[in-house]
Amino acid sequence: SMRVNPLAQITSSEIIEQMAGVHITSDNPISVYGLNRRRQTTDTFLGLPTSVLGNAYRAICYNVSDQLMSEFAIVATEDNTIVEITPTVETVSGRPAGKVFTINLNRGDVYQVAAKNVYFSPLKCDLTGTLVTSNKNIAFFSGHQCAYVPDKMLACNHLVEQLPPIPSWGKHY
Repeated sequence: SMRVNPLAQITSSEIIEQMAGVHITSDNPISVYGLNRRRQTTDTFLGLPTSVLGNAYRAICYNVSDQLMSEFAIVATEDNTIVEITPTVETVSGRPAGKVFTINLNRGDVYQVAAKNVYFSPLKCDLTGTLVTSNKNIAFFSGHQCAYVPDKMLACNHLVEQLPPIPSWGKHY
């Protein structure tokens, strides 16, 4: 087990956090799990190897919980990675739903996007379905700061998952 410094936590939205990504290498095959443990909430995810990353993703988040938002994060694996993001709802910084915006990341850079909180309208706060494409492979994490699951349960849980790229999705189950 390896403990990551808590300062590595990304709390910003729509700011390029330079070299904030965690890169793990091994001479032998390994499994990597991420665990985020906070007071009264914990979530884990399976870390995907760079060999299975891609350049097209859809966010899978959750709707609003008081002042906490759905969010996703992108980690670049190479320099000069151009990422296009088409949010499904307005973002914290005011980027409108349905309008593409572009960022340029270098290897190890992290870029997180959070939904703008629209009180009394939870569906307008859910980034689910946001399309993220890039010219180079990226790692993509999606979830929620602290969601009420189910909606009426007033005890929030952090949600995080590293998502597989769209081309790896199945069609028969």
